[in-house]
Order: sequence, then C-alpha cells, then structure tokens
Amino acid sequence: MKKILLMIGLIFFLINSGSSQCTSNYSYNASDDTLIFSNQSTISNAHFYWNFGDGSGSNDISPIHVFPDDGKYLVTLYALDTLTNCVAVKENWIDVIKPDSINCNIYFTDTLIGTTPQTTNLSSNCSAYRLGCHVFANGQNTCSGFVCTCNNSLYLHGMQATSNDSIFGYRIFNAYYKTFPANYSSSTNYQNCSANFEVKIDYQANGALVTVTAMNKSGTSTFTFSGFGSPIISAGLSASYLYPYISYAKVFPWPIYHSKSDSLNGCPSVSCVQTILIQNPYYEWPPNCIIAQHPQNQFVASGTQAQFVINAPANVTKQWQQDAGLGYMNLTNSGPYSGVYTDTLSISNVQLTMNNYHYRCVLVGIGSSGSGCQNTSNAAVLQVSPTGINEIFHVEMKIYPNPASTVLNISVPIRLNRANIKVFNLLAKEVISYELENSTELNVSELNPGMYFIEFREDKYFARSTFIRN
Repeated sequence: MKKILLMIGLIFFLINSGSSQCTSNYSYNASDDTLIFSNQSTISNAHFYWNFGDGSGSNDISPIHVFPDDGKYLVTLYALDTLTNCVAVKENWIDVIKPDSINCNIYFTDTLIGTTPQTTNLSSNCSAYRLGCHVFANGQNTCSGFVCTCNNSLYLHGMQATSNDSIFGYRIFNAYYKTFPANYSSSTNYQNCSANFEVKIDYQANGALVTVTAMNKSGTSTFTFSGFGSPIISAGLSASYLYPYISYAKVFPWPIYHSKSDSLNGCPSVSCVQTILIQNPYYEWPPNCIIAQHPQNQFVASGTQAQFVINAPANVTKQWQQDAGLGYMNLTNSGPYSGVYTDTLSISNVQLTMNNYHYRCVLVGIGSSGSGCQNTSNAAVLQVSPTGINEIFHVEMKIYPNPASTVLNISVPIRLNRANIKVFNLLAKEVISYELENSTELNVSELNPGMYFIEFREDKYFARSTFIRN
C-alpha cells in the first residue's frame, strides 16, 4: 500500500513539476514596417500577450503587426500557464526600417544616467529639416535629455523630421520611435506583484476602442485614462475606452495609468503607466502647392479661343489672374473667362486688345492643422494675331524632325508660293522671321536648345505648331 501511495505521489510530483516548466520564445520575418511573428513557446494551458513596444499589444498566438514608423522597439512575449501560474518572458530589441523618400536618416539613443535619461541624436543628412524630439509622457520637445518620473513602465520616445515652407507647407518626412524602459525589468513587470497591464486596440469607424486588462488578476485595480481634461477613472481588472481620432495627427500618444493593491498576497500598492499610440486611419497629409507644369505662352488669332494650363494638386484652391498693364487682378467666371478656379483657364472670343496680356495662377492650401501652403505660377503671355478668324483659313502644319538640330522641314496641305515663317521663344520673343519661296526647309541651327513656337502665314492661310531644338 505504501508503495502504491509512494508511486502515486511520485507521478503527481512529476506531473506537477513538468507542468510548471514553461518557456517563451519567438522568431519573426520583416517586410518594411510589417512584421510576421512566429510563436515558438513551450507552455501548457497558455495565455499569451505580446507587447510590441509601440503602445499596442495582442493576445494572438502568432500575430502580424504593422509598426507606426521606423524605430527600435522592445517586443515582449509574455506567456502564462493559467493552471500552474508558470510565467515566461522573451524580449528582443527589433529594428524596424522602412524605405525613406528623403536622405534624412533619423536615429537616436538613450542612456540612463542615474534617474535621468539622456538623448543622443545620431541622425545624418538632416540639416535641411527640423528635428523635433519628444517623450510620450512627462517631457516634451527636448532633444538634449529629459527627466522621467515613472515606475515600472514602458515609455515611447520619438523624433520627427519636418519642414515648413510656402510651397510645400508643413510636412512630416519621417519619424523614429524607440521603446524606452523606465525603471523597467521583466522580473518585476510580468510577475504577480506587478501593476503591468495588457493593451489591445480595435480600430473602428468612429474611433479606436482600447481595452486594458491587469496582468495580476488578484487584488484591486484602478485604471486612469488621461488627456481629456478631467481624468476618466475605471475600477476593475479590465476597462475599455473609445479614443477619438485626432484630425491633425497621423499618430497621437495617450498615457494610461494603472494602480494595483494586493495585500492578501503581500503586494503593496504599485503603479504602472504606459503610453499608447493611436494611429488615425483617416489622416490626410497637409496639402502642397507644388506646380508640376507652368502655363505656356499662347499665340491665337483674334476671335478664337485661348487656354492656359497648369498641373497642380487637386486639394488646393486656384485663382487665375490677369495683368493688362496695370498689375495683376483676380479673374471671375464671367465674360470671356471660364475655369478661373481650376487648372485650366479658358478665354473665348479673344480680342486684339488683349495682345500681350499676362496670366498666372495663385495656389493656396490649408491643412486640417491650420498649416498651409502658397505658390504662384510663372506668367504666360497671350499673343493675338491681328487677322480675324473670318479672314483666314487654318491649315494643318507638319514639321519634322522634331526635335531638330539643324534643319526643320515644313509641310502644309497647300501649294507654297511665298510664305512667311516666324519663330518665337517661350518668352514670346521673335527669334526668326523668314520667307519661304518654293522651299520647305528652315534653318534652326543658330537657335539655343529649347522649345519654340512656329507660325506659318501665306495669303489667307495660317498655321501654328511647336518644336524642340536639341
């Protein structure tokens, strides 16, 4: 009987010993800012929690996570055997790198000197941009160092490269985040007497639903959501709050505080604060007023139509202006003008009196944060022929080769006798005036490289085209 009891006790001991053994481990594959994690833990009755180091987490076994931007994140996998309370933690510092659209490479390090973290900026090629450093908690806008008064927590420290000019407006070119462990260690943050808590973010149409859950399920818990004026306090082991999307920010930080007391298990009152990052899925980049194509000079006959065209972003306002010799004045959609607030200004029934009028377009853009941009296009000149539309016949003129280097061949569907050819540069200056007599060739070898307008006239026939001198 004693042998049987001894054997049963030994089996129970082996089972209990085996179940108390647990390990936490993971691997990952990275594709820019998206990481695919593979859980390699050995644990029974498992409860998993991933802290991605960017203020968010997951209870999935092997999650896929998109990080907010470049950075160095402390990614932690917490594993708990819910029957034996065996705990295992695996931490890795992970560098997340995304392709940059500019040469500015942002990077910084943090060193804890006593209780004061010191920030060292190691960014390169960023002289043309403003680097703004910030701690997502107690300090703001400090690049030389900051004081962190927190307990048992993970803070997010960030740096952004920005610029602000009249053409492009306010732009965030790149951001870099780093997990900063303030008074932190896995042995105190993930054990029974810790006030650490899990964070899950569910992005919904009208906001981000954040759910927090105490890791230590015994004792009493109080969560405090701050940043809304009066703090929002919720007592209990779990709490949820719907965070609004901030219209002017792509990513916005919010601190969450948790206090824990468990006197029955010998745990004094402890606290923890984490800063979560809420990404705005509807964020729109501030407008820019870059003009990819400026208006070109126009050569038209009296009574015909002229158009001036720019290529500019759609989310900025446009205002065409005219200078008739007394300065630029705003146009309205009346009389011969239409499209004065679009990329294309149209002028109908052009009059001879409008010869040498100048036209330009002014762009203004205002972003949701109030920052804006402004730009003005180059001026284009309207050249009006004195020949009325009823007195001439427009014919098609073909020119080749185009581009041309020495000789430009001209072909029109009429018999040439004595045709007048004029060539203008982009500033509407006449550079060639030539009469073709029984010839279809024009010498352009003395022109500088660039684009030119060519005008053909013979009797009551008229044609116009453009060519490039290479």
